[in-house]
Amino acid sequence: VLLYLTRDHGEKLYAIVGPGRQQEAMGWVVGMIVVAGLLNLMDGDWMESVALLSGGGLLLASRIMSPPGLPTGTTAVVIAAHVMSWSTLLLHMPWEAVPLLQHIGPLIMLAVLMILAVRSDVQRQVAIYLLGLDAALAVYLIFEPVSSLIPGVAWLLFSLTALELANRLERSSATSALLLGYAYLIAFAGAYALVIIQSPAYLVIVRSRLLIELFGIGVLLYWWAYHPRPMVSAQAVWHRVHPFFLEFGLIAIAVTNVVEVPAQWRPLTWALLSLTLLGMTTAWRIDERFRMYSLIFYWVSVANVAVVMSVYESPSQRWYDRPDVMSLFAVVLQIVYIAASHTRLALADISFPKGLSALGIFGKRVAASRNLWVYYPFFAALALFLFWRFDRSVLTLLWATEAFVVFVLSALLRENQFRYIALTGLGACLIRLVLIDMVETNLGLRGLMFVGVGLLMLGMNAIYNRYRARYQ
Repeated sequence: VLLYLTRDHGEKLYAIVGPGRQQEAMGWVVGMIVVAGLLNLMDGDWMESVALLSGGGLLLASRIMSPPGLPTGTTAVVIAAHVMSWSTLLLHMPWEAVPLLQHIGPLIMLAVLMILAVRSDVQRQVAIYLLGLDAALAVYLIFEPVSSLIPGVAWLLFSLTALELANRLERSSATSALLLGYAYLIAFAGAYALVIIQSPAYLVIVRSRLLIELFGIGVLLYWWAYHPRPMVSAQAVWHRVHPFFLEFGLIAIAVTNVVEVPAQWRPLTWALLSLTLLGMTTAWRIDERFRMYSLIFYWVSVANVAVVMSVYESPSQRWYDRPDVMSLFAVVLQIVYIAASHTRLALADISFPKGLSALGIFGKRVAASRNLWVYYPFFAALALFLFWRFDRSVLTLLWATEAFVVFVLSALLRENQFRYIALTGLGACLIRLVLIDMVETNLGLRGLMFVGVGLLMLGMNAIYNRYRARYQ
C-alpha cells in the first residue's frame, strides 16, 4: 500500500473519491489495516512491540515521504494502540514489574517517537497527552500493589514536572504540558478522595496521610506562586486556571484541618488560620484575597464554637482535650482577630478572578456594614456558647458580663449601636434575674447574682460618664 501511495496509480479510487483525495483516503486505509492487525494481537504479549514497529515505520514514512493522509492514519494507529493496551492492562491487574514494562515500555517509546517525528502541532500535542497518560498509568500499575498511597504522590510530582516542562517548551507543546499538569492534580484529588483519606498508615509516628496532605498543599502553593515565561503566562489556559490555585490551596488546608485535627481543637485552628491570613496580607502584602478568606475562616471558627463545641463532649480528662477549655482559647483568638481586623480588614477594593466576582461584591457589603458581619456573629456565638456550656444558675451573671464587655467596646470604637446592644442585653439579664433566678437559685447565689449585676451596672455608668464625649 505504501508503494501504491508513491506511484501515479489508483484510477478507480480516483474516480470514487474525487480529484486530489485518493491518496489521503489511502492513508486512512493504511491506518485501518494496521489497527485491524493490532486487534488480532490484543490478547498477546507482543501487541505493544508490534505497535511500536508498525507505528514507528509509519511515522518514519510520514516524515520522509510525507504522503497525504498517512500522518492522520498513523496518528489513529498510535491512539488505537494505546487505548487497546490500556484496557488490557487495567483488566488484567495486578502486574509484576517485568511483564508490565514489556507492555508499557513500547507505548512510551512510540509516544516519544511520535513527538520527535511529526511536523503537525496537533499530532505532537496528542503524543504529549499519550506520553503523560502512559507515565501516570505505569506508576499506578507498578506501585498500587505495593501501596495505594504511592500513585497519588507520584502524580503530584508529575504535575510539577509538567509545569517545569511547560515553561521550557514551545507554545503549543507548553499548552499540552500545562493541561497534563492539571490532569495530574485532578487525578491526585480523586486518589485522595477515594483512597488516601481512608488510609490509617503511619510513617514512624506521623500519619502518612498527613505527610501527603502537607505535600499536596505545598504543590498547590508552588503552582500558585510560580512565575513562568511571558509566552506561557500569556496563554488562555494559564489565565483561566492559575488565579484559582490560591483557592485550591486554601481548600486543601481546610480539608486537612477537618481530617487531621481533633474536633475539640478545630475552633482554635480555624481562628489561627484566620489570624495568619490577615497577618500575611498586612506584613508581606502577598495577596489581598487573603483578607476575605481570613474572614471566612473567622466565621467558621465562630460557628464551630457556637454550634459544635457548645454540645460536644470528649472522654479525655486532659485539659487540652476538653472542648470548653479549647473553645475559650479560640474565643480569645477571635477577640484578637476582631481587634486586628478593625484597621486591617479592608475588603472594599479586593479584586477576584473571573468566576469569583460575587466575593468582590460581598466584600463591599461587608465593608459597608462591618459590625453586622464581624462583631455581631461573635456576640451571638459567645452568648450561645455560655448558654450551653455553663450552669444555669450563673448564666445571668455571665451574660451581664458579656453585655459589659460590649459596652466597653462601644466606648473604645465609638460605636453607639454597641452601647444600645449592651443596654438591651443588660435589660434582658435583669428580667431573667427577677423572673427566673429569684425562683430557681438559692439565697446565697441569688445575692451573688444581684451584687455582680449591680457592680457591672455601676461600672457601665462610670464608663459612660467618663467617656461621654465618645458617644456624641
